[in-house]
Amino acid sequence: HGVKGMTEVNEREFKISVPSPYTFTIGDTRNYGVYEGGGTVTEVKKPERVNF
Repeated sequence: HGVKGMTEVNEREFKISVPSPYTFTIGDTRNYGVYEGGGTVTEVKKPERVNF
């Protein structure tokens, strides 16, 4: 939380992609405000059901 500018991402969960060891993406943000700084990311692992 705590993102300035692109406040649409605050207090939300996103499935991310990791294109390199030091970056991640959250998908299409074209309709969000312009990122101005700040923010904290917390990893949340979701259970995945696998049928055998």
